[in-house]
Amino acid sequence: MHFVPVENTYTYLDASTHPLYQEAHYPRVKQLRDGRYMLIFQHDQLGGSIFVTFSDDLKTWDDPRPLMTAYNMRMENGEPDVFKYMTADAAVLQNGDILVVASYRVSNHYREAIDHNGLVMTRSVDGGETWSAPESIYTGSNWEPQVLALRSGEIHVYFTHIAPKIYYYGFKQLRRSSGVGLIRSYDGGFTWTPRVTGAPYAAHIAAQQYVCDVDHVRHYTDQMPVGTELSDGSIALSLESKAADRSYHLSLAFSHDNWARSLAMDEEGPADRINFIKPAAGPYIVTLSSGRTALSYNHFGQFFLCAGDETAHHFDEPRRYFDSFVNGFWSCLLPLEDDRVVAVFPQCTKGPENKGLGIGVQMFALAED
Repeated sequence: MHFVPVENTYTYLDASTHPLYQEAHYPRVKQLRDGRYMLIFQHDQLGGSIFVTFSDDLKTWDDPRPLMTAYNMRMENGEPDVFKYMTADAAVLQNGDILVVASYRVSNHYREAIDHNGLVMTRSVDGGETWSAPESIYTGSNWEPQVLALRSGEIHVYFTHIAPKIYYYGFKQLRRSSGVGLIRSYDGGFTWTPRVTGAPYAAHIAAQQYVCDVDHVRHYTDQMPVGTELSDGSIALSLESKAADRSYHLSLAFSHDNWARSLAMDEEGPADRINFIKPAAGPYIVTLSSGRTALSYNHFGQFFLCAGDETAHHFDEPRRYFDSFVNGFWSCLLPLEDDRVVAVFPQCTKGPENKGLGIGVQMFALAED
């Protein structure tokens, strides 16, 4: 099985569409209950403000408008800083509410001011017309949250979990020990457990694998997690795993009991996982309408997409798409009916023909080989 582009569904959002797209990074696309599509992205690779736009057909999009806006601030000692948002993701709940979760941090004091970094959430109850004031749902340095709404109504937020090791052992310039943190809500995102508001910044640890020692401290990897609920109720995580030589690889981890037990800070897991499958970065996994799975990733700036079985343990050979893009990263997938997916892939540097920075959007359908 493989994916084929659906005719007349490609569009490219660049400066000719709106000036903001020439600095757009980390796009995420969702489908709302009324059938419209919502695209969120951050302005600048290192974050700042988050923007949102809507479309009826994936081709014509409204002008982006701010969803979370960076601002100047001062630390407690009076030193200036900038409060930034980045790497936002969203989920549409069964009642139609839209939740957007983003990382936040202070730009200049990021390394030492763990209490000033965290995760923030905003909600829309009217299809994205208005949004609640952002509120913190986790305190501690982190990267790349992903929001997963289960069929049961439970909501998971997975994220790259780095704060506890920084708290205990300091910020390591060479590399940060990472794993997959998890907080969850049983009431539609109004309360979260564990409720982490300070040291030692420990969330539920879903996945991590040992890589090496740094200054006599065990360092782990697994970052940029994306979870999907499989047809049998299991959960699969696609993971970016950083090797000892600092190269990036694809890993997969699985839970068959809804992450019933948190891993300890220096414990590898879960038991069902596939490590360092291939060189890859920014992976994204979704479950299709038939129960099969789709997996994307980038490698050397190119976008790859492949089809998998219902267990997400076996995937067909990946194929490259968005061929004209020369350096893209941080893509995503949106599953639709009839085993179709929408892929969103940003162009992050200008191409040989001076193609401007922007976001490519394309629909694909699953086909037999």
